[in-house]
Amino acid sequence: MFHKNGTWPMMIAVLLSLASYLLGSVPTGFVLVSLLHGKDIRKQGSGNIGATNVWRSYGATLGILTFVIDALKAAAAIFLVQGFWPDVSYKLLFFIGFFAFLGHVFSPWLNFKGGKGIATLFGWMLAWNAWIFIGMAAVWSFIYLLLRHSFIAGLACATYVAIGSIYFCFSVEIAIGSLLLWSIVLYRHQKNIRDYMRKRANV
Repeated sequence: MFHKNGTWPMMIAVLLSLASYLLGSVPTGFVLVSLLHGKDIRKQGSGNIGATNVWRSYGATLGILTFVIDALKAAAAIFLVQGFWPDVSYKLLFFIGFFAFLGHVFSPWLNFKGGKGIATLFGWMLAWNAWIFIGMAAVWSFIYLLLRHSFIAGLACATYVAIGSIYFCFSVEIAIGSLLLWSIVLYRHQKNIRDYMRKRANV
């Protein structure tokens, strides 16, 4: 299931996934704003700890830094596993990225709350499948330039990634993981969706 030439011991897969989750769970925006400004980002702007709210609340430099570190959490998890076990399977690497994404969205350090997952999703795809990453970046850029709403661009990216992941490496496990990541991104953006629909209804 996990090893190119056989089956990875399940315990190793579980431990790697747990380590990836813990790496992903580091709340970058919360930590940076606390250290540099002595503030709680959860009480600023939209209340989210992600790069977009950090950018809007404290400027582009800190927002970009938050995005890069959040992306690197998933990318680093995958690259580290590849570095130690070059024969690791594509499927296990997908789930290493998935658990880093889960850690970011549901951080145990913040009562299992966290970011919305888009930056971490970028890092995950960068390390797992460069073609999906390139397509994801193109989708985000096109939708954002067209509609000027980062959350819609993020939802479009999650949809693209879910479809692309199934297409490039179809398996039941990856299909389930892809649907889960899409559902989680949709769930984390529900307030954005409600606010957007309310504004549209009042136009």
